[in-house]
Amino acid sequence: MNIAFSFGLLVLLWRQISSSFIDVTERVGISAINGYLAAFGDFNGDKQTDLFLVTRGGNYLEIFLWSESEQKFSKGGVLISLQSKIVNVSPMDFDGDGCLDVLIVAESQHNSEKNVTVYVHWGNSKTLDANGLELVMKDQPLVMDANGDLLPDLFGTEIAINSSLRSYWISQGSKRRFEVQPQTNSSQSSVLAPIMIPHSNAFLDLNGDFTADLFVINELNQGEVWINREGVLVQPSDASEEVIKPPKIPKDKHIKVFGQSTFVDIDGDGNIDQLLPVCTTDYCEESHLYVYSSNKWERMLSNDGGPVAWQFIAPSNQTSSLFPLMTIRTGDYNMDGFHDALVVLNVKETGKTKFKRIAALLENVPCESTHTSCYKRRTFDVHCKELPTLEGAVVATFFDLYENGKIGVMGVTESPKKKNDPQSLEYHVHALRNDLYSDACFLKVIVVGGRTLTSCENENLPYGVSLTGAYMKYTTTSTDGKIKYGSAAQLSQSAYFALQCPYTVFGLGRTPNFVDELAVGIPRSKGSSERKRVWSSIIPNSQVIVVPYPPDSLSSWTAKLLVTPSKLVLITGVSLLGICVFIGLIILLLHLKEKREDQREKRQDAHKFHFDAM
Repeated sequence: MNIAFSFGLLVLLWRQISSSFIDVTERVGISAINGYLAAFGDFNGDKQTDLFLVTRGGNYLEIFLWSESEQKFSKGGVLISLQSKIVNVSPMDFDGDGCLDVLIVAESQHNSEKNVTVYVHWGNSKTLDANGLELVMKDQPLVMDANGDLLPDLFGTEIAINSSLRSYWISQGSKRRFEVQPQTNSSQSSVLAPIMIPHSNAFLDLNGDFTADLFVINELNQGEVWINREGVLVQPSDASEEVIKPPKIPKDKHIKVFGQSTFVDIDGDGNIDQLLPVCTTDYCEESHLYVYSSNKWERMLSNDGGPVAWQFIAPSNQTSSLFPLMTIRTGDYNMDGFHDALVVLNVKETGKTKFKRIAALLENVPCESTHTSCYKRRTFDVHCKELPTLEGAVVATFFDLYENGKIGVMGVTESPKKKNDPQSLEYHVHALRNDLYSDACFLKVIVVGGRTLTSCENENLPYGVSLTGAYMKYTTTSTDGKIKYGSAAQLSQSAYFALQCPYTVFGLGRTPNFVDELAVGIPRSKGSSERKRVWSSIIPNSQVIVVPYPPDSLSSWTAKLLVTPSKLVLITGVSLLGICVFIGLIILLLHLKEKREDQREKRQDAHKFHFDAM
């Protein structure tokens, strides 16, 4: 008994001090890559997520394809080279042929005005058109669907003579070109403020009607909300709904540094919240994370009074401007139903005098008496040792590496090529497998366009390309009988290496119940009715592929269900099989025993003296 107890205690302590993530970079075939991760997408249509990597000093785009049979990535043979450094990549189906195209944003060759050049390369699931389409913009565009035709459009700033105009670039589909339309609002007479550079614009449902709205950050650090009303994006006439002003800091302090906004259902109530990292000092000695919900800001995390000394990294402290380090990327790594987060921080260990840059895991936990900042009784615990191989990180994001619903981490680390030349940088990509034992359930949802495939040269036709702005919400019942909610927006942000996955993984916690409802909505076109459909009684640990086509014929929408058994199901099956084998052995032993008894009785009968015979 003492030995068993001691062994269990050792296992418990080992789990507490060891990391939940195991570095599998070499095992999945990307250890030799000198470059940085730019985007995710299913390029060859095999229903597996591939990597889009920028290599060779930032001038080349390569695609590494995931092999399900080999469980590793391999170079896909697609190579796009540019004269300027690549600063963002967005894989989307811009021409509507069902195959993934690639939008590349590069620094302008004439960068005196710091404009960017946007290249769109058309794909056929095997190769990319090397020539493509070229556009010039003031800054990186947001990929969105402005008119609800299921074709990705662009939103950004057009460079005009002596001015800059906020504009939409509307995709013309098979014509493979874009039509520029200025952003206007008939209900407002004032001139629209320029877009903030860098921005964190987003395309997602912000008012709960399952139709994607537009969120714009302007130069005043105010968030403009453009509501989709009957398929048209407009600013509300009510001034209280028109802009989201920055949070007010107590103790007469002011925000000196703003990070990138992130949108996620952080408290599990089924509504999307806005996360904003800020600093009240120039070098982020005072760092805070605010949440905007129900028309007010609340602080969820602060670095004052914590057990670990940490701080956000201000742009003035970055070695390179390529990646905005004050970016929160979210995902439910322990599948408890609450989104966790990854962020790059400067941390100082106990007894050390210098800070070091790492990727930290922010675990979403219930508030306790030791926490100084809470939002709806939730806060983040900062774990600085969960990702030990990501020291010197510039990017960390969640990713379902093995396509099994258990999300791991992809990261990029930065280091100088030469010790005496810190400005000469090289990058390396890392893959970390989630090794946390948890038999919680998940629900993986993908909303695709479903357009007819016309030019994809592939025997195994893909099911389509993920839609931008799709909104999904689930409802289920927990083991204690309480109703649980969760919501998410698919591919809501695309600029500045947003690194959003083309799917959503919901953690459901430990529940044996079905998902009661899954509601999915997509962007509306002008004059169209609500595009929303609800599916009921969905099996947990499954992948749901929603094909909302035709978009205005809701009864024609389809949902394909792929079930992934959990460890509990497998253990139950093995246990049941073991019990059956055990019972079978008992029956066999009893049968043999009875057979021996019968034979013994027959022998005894044969030796009996029959008096009747005399």
